[in-house]
Amino acid sequence: MEESVPRGGRVPGLSGSFRRQAKKAFSQLAPGLGLLSSAVQHADYFCLYPLLSRLPLGAAHRILSLRRPYSCLLPSERRRLLENLDRAFLSKALSPGAIRRIAARHMLFVSRMRADARIAVERPVEEWHRYTRFEGLHHLEEAMAAERGVLLLTCHSGYIYRALHALPRAGVPIHVITVRAGRTSPTIWPGPAGRSLYEEILRRMAAEPGLSLVYRGSGPEAARGLLEGRHVVVTAVDNPSAREDQTHGTVRVRFLSGYSVFSSALFRAAEEFGTPTLPFLVHSNGPDCTIRILPSVRPPVSPVWAGRAPAPHGEVGDRAQALFRLFEQHILRYPEQWWLWKDLGAFRLPE
Repeated sequence: MEESVPRGGRVPGLSGSFRRQAKKAFSQLAPGLGLLSSAVQHADYFCLYPLLSRLPLGAAHRILSLRRPYSCLLPSERRRLLENLDRAFLSKALSPGAIRRIAARHMLFVSRMRADARIAVERPVEEWHRYTRFEGLHHLEEAMAAERGVLLLTCHSGYIYRALHALPRAGVPIHVITVRAGRTSPTIWPGPAGRSLYEEILRRMAAEPGLSLVYRGSGPEAARGLLEGRHVVVTAVDNPSAREDQTHGTVRVRFLSGYSVFSSALFRAAEEFGTPTLPFLVHSNGPDCTIRILPSVRPPVSPVWAGRAPAPHGEVGDRAQALFRLFEQHILRYPEQWWLWKDLGAFRLPE
């Protein structure tokens, strides 16, 4: 049996002087490797993805499965990815080979996700909508029947942009809280080409009937007003870029073998108005996408906070922790499909 990945990122059997020499050599190569990585990204966005967008969705994904994007990572990016995966799987003590295989599958998924997103903005929605299906839609329909609004929350896993198109087409008008293109994760949408693709995704969503966008930075009052108005509000809450929301209150949760801090604004508003909070999880398999909607993380509370007094932090913390426990289980089951492995340190508390 292989040894588990050693803590601190050190490889057994290498002397300190050898590691220092290797580090110095890599630092000298870094500028050239960075240019090569950037060239590969541009080739993807401007050559490969437009070509794939002309093919049937299934054929495009079969071609993408032949790629090996993990081999194109810069040494610093690869090290950060492996270290974050190792920390998250700490309790499972996976072997170095198992961690590397997860990292390779993750980079392949990210490549396929970007191409899938490009195809989604280039082709009619109906063409790729037939590859998307729901499980548990009745949970959402039951929550909507209570006429208290719904807070529908997810994590950055799978083709979540497809879910945002699919919900209005299933008869569910939604308000999506998202970030502007300039605030996206540079590890997921790298460089100007990545931001440009993300802008196209936002434009496509904005044109979807029954879907409206609410940008982070407009303040939690916008989302709070939507919940008070009994609308369906959708967002991914594992978002390291939502720093401005955290000024209005935070919640500390156990997440991926460590503690992280996220904004508590939406959880507090849900407690205040008695809004059901439903998680949904997205799993992708090649071109296919399954959207699984789960029951409320806790039975909806009565609107005892109608006087708009702050909800007790314990209530908010319990709901948030229950939600992130579900997200963690999903991420560890399909680790290659979580977008944010290289961003894990952005919202994690120091150990």
